[in-house]
Amino acid sequence: MPAPPSVLNITDSDVYTALVGFVGMAVPEGTPIVQGQQNRVAMPSVACVVLTTLGMPRRIGTNSDSIEAIVVDGVITGFNAEVEADFEYSVQADFYSPYAEAWATAVELLWRDKIGWYFMPDGMKPLYSEGRQQLPLIGGEEQWVQRWTMTLVLDYQPVATLLIQAATSATVIPEPIDVFFPP
Repeated sequence: MPAPPSVLNITDSDVYTALVGFVGMAVPEGTPIVQGQQNRVAMPSVACVVLTTLGMPRRIGTNSDSIEAIVVDGVITGFNAEVEADFEYSVQADFYSPYAEAWATAVELLWRDKIGWYFMPDGMKPLYSEGRQQLPLIGGEEQWVQRWTMTLVLDYQPVATLLIQAATSATVIPEPIDVFFPP
């Protein structure tokens, strides 16, 4: 299968990696932080955090783009086009622990502080958080599980890069035809 014509500089995997690192600052070291909606993967049997993307990223801005010539030995050989878009990317964070409320509160405080801004990489910065609330559930063992949940919303700005070929010369060969204009 041929490679895609453009390459995004930020993937969903990059977003999850950054969020795992960020949430890891607010929970005890070694706490499992896992991606939600994985088939055939059981919840960790210990206190944990589950991160789940909520729907598709929502467009919140217009594209910005740039095109630069690629010059080799003084000759234009192509163009490098970059297109950046601005999206709102929502991730639900579920905290399962006797300390779930404290973990969720700590994540919210850090997310809405400059610490969150500086910690998250370029192209995925905190916008806001919402809905920190307790949503307990009863586990398969008929036991009450302490669960707090919230939504982390980030400004997601992927850049698509596309290599465009350029013609460096053209040969024109005129051909006589039996057509006259105007008729």
